[in-house]
Amino acid sequence: MKKKSFVLFLLILVGLFIVDRVVFTVLHGVEKNVFTGQSVGKANQFNKAKDSVDLLVMGSSRAARHVDPSVFPMPGFNMGMDGTHLGYATALMSTLERKHQLILVHVDHHEVYDVDYDGEDMLALMNETLDSKKMQQFIKQYFPEEILLSEISRCYVYNGKVLGMVKNYMSGRKNFKLSNGYSPLVPTAEQKQTFQKILDKYGLYQEIEISESVPVNANFESYVDFAMEVANRNDSKLVFFTSPSLNKVDGKVKQRTADFFAAKNVKYMDDLDFFKDFDIDYWKDRSHMSKIGAEIYSEKLRENLIKLVR
Repeated sequence: MKKKSFVLFLLILVGLFIVDRVVFTVLHGVEKNVFTGQSVGKANQFNKAKDSVDLLVMGSSRAARHVDPSVFPMPGFNMGMDGTHLGYATALMSTLERKHQLILVHVDHHEVYDVDYDGEDMLALMNETLDSKKMQQFIKQYFPEEILLSEISRCYVYNGKVLGMVKNYMSGRKNFKLSNGYSPLVPTAEQKQTFQKILDKYGLYQEIEISESVPVNANFESYVDFAMEVANRNDSKLVFFTSPSLNKVDGKVKQRTADFFAAKNVKYMDDLDFFKDFDIDYWKDRSHMSKIGAEIYSEKLRENLIKLVR
């Protein structure tokens, strides 16, 4: 009886293994043809563009919404992604092989000193690890258990992605056009009115409190070091930057952050206070500029970068 139960158990395991591989093969085929949406689409665009452009913009939604690659005198792609931070950006950077690129990486001051940040945002790229050994090795340094699970069950890498991926596959196949990744925000009249009411009630600027005693997050620093390694290996130019915001930080924090990057001997541009005068037409909310503000900033960013990396 025990022998039969053991055989049955083995048959179930083999069956699950086969089903997992078959379903993965189908999902993997779907994934490779998705180029819209943030589930897998933008990363696929990045994979197509990364070896053919001279400029890459990395970071959160504040990168995606604030930097227009088309104003630069070189082909570029903006890989800014909503809800991500430096872990996600450097995981993508692990796959770079093209030489002599200009890589702009967006960071915010609070990210530098966030004691709770563990880089979990890079796990959104788990599906990429089965196609890229370099990314797999990078993520394995921080989340070895996730890589192990993906090796046991291939379908695990699509956890939470299937519905969005299939939807974008069905709806985006005919309408897809490779973009430069820039996603500007165009607020409606109603949204502007709502935002103005918020400013009237709570004030124009909001201070982000960061304790002077909090050290640089160790994971954040390791991602900076890795980004520098990639840039050095590929003879690329690496620049970290902070784009404009109505969320302000103390001058001492700004200086500490500048000193951190200076000690690393890596270039950093702090444009948090870029706009000296407030104009609501330049903003969607406290953290994000509108398309109007982003276009003004992108032009100036281009000018300053040319001087910085000359």
